[in-house]
Amino acid sequence: MNLTGLISRRILALTAAVLLLAAIPHEGLAQVDDEEFIDEETATVEELLGDQSEYGLTSDGQPREAQEEELDDEPADEEADADEDVDEEQRALDDEMLGEEVDALLPDLEDREPGADEARWGIRINAAIRANYVFNDSPDSFVIKYAFEVEGQANADTAVMRGDATINADVEGFLSRWPTGECSLAVSIPKVPFEITFRKGSEDKGSVSLKFRKAIMEDWKSSCSFTDAPGARFDTSGPPEKWLARAIEKARPPLRAIVADMAEGEETTSSFVIPKEVIDDPPLGSVEIEGTGVVTITPGG
Repeated sequence: MNLTGLISRRILALTAAVLLLAAIPHEGLAQVDDEEFIDEETATVEELLGDQSEYGLTSDGQPREAQEEELDDEPADEEADADEDVDEEQRALDDEMLGEEVDALLPDLEDREPGADEARWGIRINAAIRANYVFNDSPDSFVIKYAFEVEGQANADTAVMRGDATINADVEGFLSRWPTGECSLAVSIPKVPFEITFRKGSEDKGSVSLKFRKAIMEDWKSSCSFTDAPGARFDTSGPPEKWLARAIEKARPPLRAIVADMAEGEETTSSFVIPKEVIDDPPLGSVEIEGTGVVTITPGG
């Protein structure tokens, strides 16, 4: 572990968080009108701390000039490449640790009460995605229907809402069928932490951003039964799949940049789509993915 880099990055994280806290008047946590401050407050950890070049540091916390001199003196061989991979993994781990520390120090927009000129809005995002898997050398196919709903209450013109998303995955069809048996598929997805950022713009527009804070991993399990051997079963499972995550990345508009319609005193909806796309999955087959979603904004929560 690069202890020097880790310590340097932690100092930068704590310094950035303390500066943000110091910039907030003690009586101003309930109502914040400074749009520039809000942008910094709701920024991701990567936006706050990811680029350390302005501090004259490299990504592992060392002085840039000093490290560049060291690199000039080292041969570019396979061992150096391996060290770089290790540093990349360590940096990702450090970023995760830093994110937890900064989140603990930043003001919590989620629990703010609305100010005099602000109101409450209920934000709800629904999505339904369909994945149709077809095998190359078999007439068998199956369909996975994914669905999720995330929601929160915005207590100010700019607010961050967090929670854990429950994602359902229903399977229709079979992995394989033959005269004396069949193999079915079950897909389960652990809860995924999410973050919704809401910003009220003009009277009839607002912006909604949905981010999943961890990777969406699908656990696939096949179960085979045999009519000629009623008591026999054969269950298998493989590494996690990422079909839903790949589909969400194709959403238009992107889930991180949805412009939502708003109306005084009325519930409004805005939609997004996941265009139909066929993705090859060699050597077994291919999957056709498409989906739709709705963002609902309700005055009063």
